[in-house]
Amino acid sequence: MPDLYQSLRVWNPWWVKGWVLPKFVQRSELRVVIQAQASPHVKDIIGPRRVGKTTLIYQIIADLLARNIPPEKIVFLNFDDINFNTIPLEDLTQTIIRNCPHAEYLFLDEIQEKIGWERWVRGLYDTKQFRQIFVTGSSASLLSEDIGQVLTGRHLTFTLLPFSFREYLQFHQWQDFDPNYLTREMARLLHFFDQYLEQGGFPEIVGQDDAIAHSIAIALFGDILARDIASRHSVEGPKLKTLAHYVMTNFAREFSFRRIGKDLGVHVETLERYVGYLIEAFLIFPVSLYDYKLRVQFQQNKKMYVIDTGLRNHVAFKTARNLGLLAENAVFLELKRRGIDIFYWKDGTHEVDFIARRSTGELEMIQVCWDPSDVKVREREVQGLRTAGKILGISSGIVLTQNYASEEIMEGISIHFVPLVLWMLNL
Repeated sequence: MPDLYQSLRVWNPWWVKGWVLPKFVQRSELRVVIQAQASPHVKDIIGPRRVGKTTLIYQIIADLLARNIPPEKIVFLNFDDINFNTIPLEDLTQTIIRNCPHAEYLFLDEIQEKIGWERWVRGLYDTKQFRQIFVTGSSASLLSEDIGQVLTGRHLTFTLLPFSFREYLQFHQWQDFDPNYLTREMARLLHFFDQYLEQGGFPEIVGQDDAIAHSIAIALFGDILARDIASRHSVEGPKLKTLAHYVMTNFAREFSFRRIGKDLGVHVETLERYVGYLIEAFLIFPVSLYDYKLRVQFQQNKKMYVIDTGLRNHVAFKTARNLGLLAENAVFLELKRRGIDIFYWKDGTHEVDFIARRSTGELEMIQVCWDPSDVKVREREVQGLRTAGKILGISSGIVLTQNYASEEIMEGISIHFVPLVLWMLNL
């Protein structure tokens, strides 16, 4: 019989007087999740493995303690712990109540490891066993159709991605984010941004030397493929790994299932299924063509972006380093952090990297052009904005650059050239 009480003591160190939360970068999602506690809904925190979901939970707990919530009212269970993973859920309920009779805040980490967890959590929610319930998971299947039906109207979802550029700077002790100061320190900012594109934002990788970072990245990539995909789905390991390497190498480009299936010797239906698993595990993200007709969006090839440029650099097939594509991927992830719907646009001749649709329905055009000093490249990017603006009825667009700033009006379209590092900091 597992020693559940001992496991509870291990995973709940705040029960011991004098506990202090280890110093971590405060995640930007913390404020939003704290505000959401005004609602009784279950809080889902999802994201890739090792992205910092457990740390975010600890930061939420530290906030509760700072607001004088008694430690014995806070219970944390990690389902990677075999003692919690092997006990039936109905027995676990009794264990929690017996050992933590005053518990009001329940945190369930990596909950997808337990089959049937969603109905168990709904039962806890419906019977008001706890004031707040938080769950985390390393798979988008946490929000699958069946789970959505079980918890419909009862949960709020928050997605945690690797460090943003602001969080990366904070990790490196950058404290002053005043716009004037940042403009003066552009050279240093670009130094850190170049590192950010190279290292990415997975907390365990940031700041490590190259050899250690590579070992961690390879292990993380393997864990995601093995634990979040292969262990849950019927897949052929070598084909899955080959596909994952292919997409991580050929990121920020259109993805043709038929062509790639032929190149890799994988049937199209199998390829579509495997890509779905990679998306579910947060390794890649599809971006659709923007068109007013949904049928056109569905039929057109999607572009694929990756979860992290650093992870990509470690696991992709060796190719020349393309700062433009790495920067474009970083922009995609930042748009995703901001909760914006993301599309791309093209008409056969011209292309716009991103059409960003805000919750108000407002559309914004964004090009990523690392070096606009190349006249041909600059004209191509600007012409894409002018053409898309006229067709879509958008009067302005942004060109994100390495360090060039300007504003021009071309054929009635206002073009804003903005240093990418400042845009990444939401300035």
